[in-house]
Amino acid sequence: MREEFITAECEFFPEGRKSLPEINGDSYRPHLLPENGAGHLGVSFYRGMGMAVRLGKPFTVAIRLAYEGVDYSPLRKKGGRFFICEGAKKVGKGRVL
Repeated sequence: MREEFITAECEFFPEGRKSLPEINGDSYRPHLLPENGAGHLGVSFYRGMGMAVRLGKPFTVAIRLAYEGVDYSPLRKKGGRFFICEGAKKVGKGRVL
């Protein structure tokens, strides 16, 4: 199995979370909801790209497209926008770089 990654600029909403998740090491596994409404897509935030992560501030991250057989095409388009979701709750937003 070949692992596939995208790079994105993301931001956590200050009202969406009380603290930041650990985004290094593949342990944070939210769903991304593309703005075109393609459905919730399971991913993992693989690593931060050398930037401090703060609520309400943008950061760059490598995101692993976690599952085989899932149509991740909305996340493969440069400039594509999405929400970061934990369950039904939107906790952040991002765009593909």
